Amino acid sequence: MKRMQRESTTAAVPSVTLGARPQSSVVEKGARALESEFRSSLESRHAACRQAFGLAGSRGRSRRALPQFVPPQLSQLVDKSPSGPQWVHEIKLDGYRVAARIDHGRVQLLTDLDWTAKYPSAAAALANLNVKTAYIDSEFCGVDGAGLPSFAQTQAATDGERRVHLVYYAFDLLHLGG
Repeated sequence: MKRMQRESTTAAVPSVTLGARPQSSVVEKGARALESEFRSSLESRHAACRQAFGLAGSRGRSRRALPQFVPPQLSQLVDKSPSGPQWVHEIKLDGYRVAARIDHGRVQLLTDLDWTAKYPSAAAALANLNVKTAYIDSEFCGVDGAGLPSFAQTQAATDGERRVHLVYYAFDLLHLGG
């Protein structure tokens, strides 16, 4: 079982942003450029997973059905960060963990509930990805006027506040079909 330690980061962001990796600087991009970068990142990570699990010949097609829901692996509080190549450390964003489930253009944003209606612009952006099916582990993070992560801003966006800057970070691709 893998443990994760998360740390805070800062970034200046536009009001609706899809971020492929939290470590990268978030830059405003056109939808096509963003989709291309996101797709390339997903494909390379998917290829690495296929190779690691001996599925190198599957050419991006999942042999399993699109899952309905996968509980997220959450970080654990520890006194000291573990070290060594078997450990993965991720940045703590202080947002809401969600899964994006894409099934032939229909997007669901899932916690243990369906939160799609709370984030319609993110659902619309994800619906435009050039995939048939996908399941993406991700997080929504509100940011304040200085571009710093703010859980209060995340809560405000979830409660329907429209003036909140919200960033969608994709962490892992758990399923990709087509």
